[in-house]
Amino acid sequence: MIKNSIKTKSFFLFIIFSLVPSFLIIIYILFKMQAEMKSNIEEKMLTGTVNLEQSINNYIIDVILPASKRIKESLENIDKLGISNTEKLIRKEIKRKSLIAVYLYTNEGKIIYEQVGKDFNDKINKEILNNHILKKISANNNEVYDYFVLKDSLNNPHPFFFYSNKLTINDNQSFREVCISDIENHLLNRVVKGGVSNALSILLFSTQNHLIYKRILPFVSADMENSFIKTIKNNYLQEIERLKPMRLLKQVEIRNETYLVMSSYSSINKLTTISFIPAKIAYAHINQLKQFVLWTLLFLLLLILIVNYFSISVIMKPLLMLKKMAKEAGKGNFKVQALVKNEDEIGELAKTFNKMVKELDRFNQININKLVAEKLKLQKILLG
Repeated sequence: MIKNSIKTKSFFLFIIFSLVPSFLIIIYILFKMQAEMKSNIEEKMLTGTVNLEQSINNYIIDVILPASKRIKESLENIDKLGISNTEKLIRKEIKRKSLIAVYLYTNEGKIIYEQVGKDFNDKINKEILNNHILKKISANNNEVYDYFVLKDSLNNPHPFFFYSNKLTINDNQSFREVCISDIENHLLNRVVKGGVSNALSILLFSTQNHLIYKRILPFVSADMENSFIKTIKNNYLQEIERLKPMRLLKQVEIRNETYLVMSSYSSINKLTTISFIPAKIAYAHINQLKQFVLWTLLFLLLLILIVNYFSISVIMKPLLMLKKMAKEAGKGNFKVQALVKNEDEIGELAKTFNKMVKELDRFNQININKLVAEKLKLQKILLG
């Protein structure tokens, strides 16, 4: 233990004053980098959610509303254009799939004209018209728009957008124009083909928190999906309505699993776009990087400790040899000589030690000679 005390002290001093500060700095940089990467991931996901919401805005403003207004103008000028040309324009808009149905209502709520695309189920259509759209336009507002939902074969919501405007024909007859558009294909194009991360599940809520569209990825089970939608409706949407933020990003705990939830609300299309992803998936790359860095640090730490141990051993070897020589000299053996291999401080120490031992040997020899001379002199006196 005593023999290795300097070696042990040197080893621990190296760890305390060199390794510990270095690793603290590295860990600090790692956490800063992790926070920055996390922020970038969240910003990217939030941007994708906002882009989806804005694309719906653009689709409504740039495609649906202009088509509806073109139809309104043609209907108001039906006397000049003729019924045939007006119907051609309406069929053209439906063929382009900017609209899938056009209706003309009297103020009493009776349909006097309809043009419906082949993809729109007429039976469900009439039910929707009677139960939803008529309620909206009965207030006789000049302009009304909203969403309604049909269920597909898998009971998933299929969103539709309708726009209604008041128009006047022959300067004395007022009617309601209702144009319906299928926004499902647009959403699929935006969600699947670009603009939104493939790892995100998407929910769209209209006014009164009605779910009009969902795209749930396979890693979310049916039970988890139901729990998630229920939690979003009961808590998250209420917070959005209370705070009225344009954007909101939170972590939501559902069944002991953390989800990263992002929302974007638009006052233009009256939609709340919500995307979500399990935090463990969102931050998977960060966790992998963290594990890689930590394992790398542990490996480097072990390597440095081994290298340091052997480095100290190389330094201590000549010192231990000097210690051994000093013990021999302490026993009176002044003939010992330390081996000088290097011209460094330890080499200088070895030279000094050798010089000191030589001096001690010379003084020792002088003392011995004096003692011998005194002894001989004493013998002569005694022998008289």
